[in-house]
Amino acid sequence: MTGVRDGVTGYDPASGAVRWTVPLPGDLCGASPTATRDGQIAVSYGARPGLKVPSQFAVIDAAAGKVAWQTTLKGPASLGLGLTVAISETTAAVGWMRSSTANGGGSHGFDRATGTVIWDRSAPGGDGEEHRSAGEGLVTHSAGPERWVGVTPLPTEQRVGVRDAVTGEATWRYTTRGLGAWIVSSDPLLVAVDTGLQDFASDPDSLRSIAADGSVQAQWTLRTTKGNSDRYIHGCGQHSACACASAVTANGVLYLATDNPVGTKGEMHALDLRTGKRLWAFTPKTDHRSVGVVPLAADAKGVTVMTRPNGLHGTKVYRVSAKDGSARLLFERVNSAFRSLPEEDMYGSYTEDPVIYADGRLFFHRNDFLTRSTRP
Repeated sequence: MTGVRDGVTGYDPASGAVRWTVPLPGDLCGASPTATRDGQIAVSYGARPGLKVPSQFAVIDAAAGKVAWQTTLKGPASLGLGLTVAISETTAAVGWMRSSTANGGGSHGFDRATGTVIWDRSAPGGDGEEHRSAGEGLVTHSAGPERWVGVTPLPTEQRVGVRDAVTGEATWRYTTRGLGAWIVSSDPLLVAVDTGLQDFASDPDSLRSIAADGSVQAQWTLRTTKGNSDRYIHGCGQHSACACASAVTANGVLYLATDNPVGTKGEMHALDLRTGKRLWAFTPKTDHRSVGVVPLAADAKGVTVMTRPNGLHGTKVYRVSAKDGSARLLFERVNSAFRSLPEEDMYGSYTEDPVIYADGRLFFHRNDFLTRSTRP
């Protein structure tokens, strides 16, 4: 299923045929990237067409293709850029950061089953929040206090924690100085931080593994000033501080792909989340001199990886062993030289939506707020 301009549509995975459509009265502003065990998702949308303000909120039953409940958001509103929507087994939430003196931040949390309001404002000490699903609960990110440059707020502190599913009270697990933060993984907790390197404005340059007591277990450099390039490709969105779709974790291991400048092969590194040490590296077997890799999903036994699509060669999908990095080929797209494939236009190193491999199929989704097309 995917969001379209004024609704949510479910598709048959084999044929691509539309199974159902839930129409919305206004433009879709945000949707939860994950679903509950029984197939519910959360969405925020405008009250009428053309209104880019998330004034409405709903939980949709994706299995049945219908709205479970909906409500009107009270209080301040945002233009929707940077809006995050999340759902867990107990809570559905929407939040956004302050973007200017005129557009303040906000946060709303609801009981997932009934729609009962749990909280209707940002946690004390911040102006706006982002929310991410974390197993049975939600992880929340808040920024503040701020210093102002013209009409732009620049936060000096980033906080990551949880809000109680009954009272809405916030408990902060990790606090750090920085201009921005991205929740890369919620369980285990991984946070990317923009420490303020001038060469990489509004981009994370440090990735940190956070222990249960809030201490930093391990830290990795994402960007370096030398050579003005990435060290690792983490997939954090350019236009939203919401998600980093190219870092996956399982069983205490982080899987990250290295950058691959033209003419070089990228690698995927398995990194210990507790110590930060590299366990092994994987490089796909190919005759091409320039190829990048992208981790898709991981579990205790291994990680599924694809080669980055481009106009020169087709995409390959590998299953890589968590034990030693040995790999077997699962899937390959045949491509003649200089013939563009659809996935090339659907994927970039800055991709908020993860690529999914399931039942022998690759699923791509592109979220582009500059495009006014009604197509997914």
